[in-house]
Amino acid sequence: MRYSVILEAYGTSPIFDSAEFQADRLTEELGMEVHVAYSHRGEPSVEEVLQEVASEDPDVLVVIPFYFAPSPTTEGGTFERFGVDPKTRRGIIKLSGKDVEVRVARMFITEEEGLKEAVKAVVSKKAGKDTGIMLVGHGSRNGKNLEMMRPFGAALSSEGYDVLCGSNEFDEETVESMLLDLASRKDRIAVLPMFISPNKHSREDVPPKLGLGSGKTSGTVSVNGRRVEVEILPEIGSCSEITGILAKTVRDAMRQYCQSCGMPLDDSVVSREPDGSVNWKYCKWCYSDGRFVYSSIEEISAFLSSFMAKEGFPPEQVKDFLETTLPSLERWRSS
Repeated sequence: MRYSVILEAYGTSPIFDSAEFQADRLTEELGMEVHVAYSHRGEPSVEEVLQEVASEDPDVLVVIPFYFAPSPTTEGGTFERFGVDPKTRRGIIKLSGKDVEVRVARMFITEEEGLKEAVKAVVSKKAGKDTGIMLVGHGSRNGKNLEMMRPFGAALSSEGYDVLCGSNEFDEETVESMLLDLASRKDRIAVLPMFISPNKHSREDVPPKLGLGSGKTSGTVSVNGRRVEVEILPEIGSCSEITGILAKTVRDAMRQYCQSCGMPLDDSVVSREPDGSVNWKYCKWCYSDGRFVYSSIEEISAFLSSFMAKEGFPPEQVKDFLETTLPSLERWRSS
């Protein structure tokens, strides 16, 4: 099975390109080239990179959606551009006339425990427990962006930090209000921008709200007569600590699953042909000695429904698996 990997980002940054930085680190960690494509601003475009990837003749193309939060224009756009079903995160694309399976990796923010550790590591390098911590996101009208940040603030609080979470715009928890609050009890404040790359928001909008000049990342400001030292840390997407998280999402996307029942495959459960050769498409319980065990999607659905219930899977999870994942597997796509 030949794999190609594309890291898709929104656009380039003239200050520091986190996409290129992470792709270079991933190339080293995964031992294979990770291509960068920009969906909205910058080169190379997705179309240009697909032409380049076609020369690798992959069987599977893994796409990393390098965005902070899912939305119709970020992850939703990735699904549309690569012809992928949002429910299964899989699809088929033609490259040089060949059908190639596309798998969209999970966004790194969904790896919550790993990202908590990364955030703690980034902050601990620059700030002691006597420093006030401010996590600043883009913000959203529905409040979801801010809610996505709160677990990371809570992780820092559990380590003894005084932490506030807020947004550059849209939310009530503003940069200005957080500054007033923390400055009333802290002589030093560290700000962690929860953005992918340096951008207009993190480098032009946020600094003046902290009392710094536009483009400035550190300085001493006056807040209600108190002198407070403020430092803006590197954007989370540009930190080396998240490379391992991105690599995990790629490896998970590359993982093989039985194309009859969806079971993860490894050497102990993979099926074999009558001549003893390995068949990595199916598990040994669905395909044995050159024959399929289940002849219809209805038959395997009945078995899996009973099996998953006995294993304690929640009814809604069983229903979702049978209605969305199972029909997407190769064995049943034409059923």
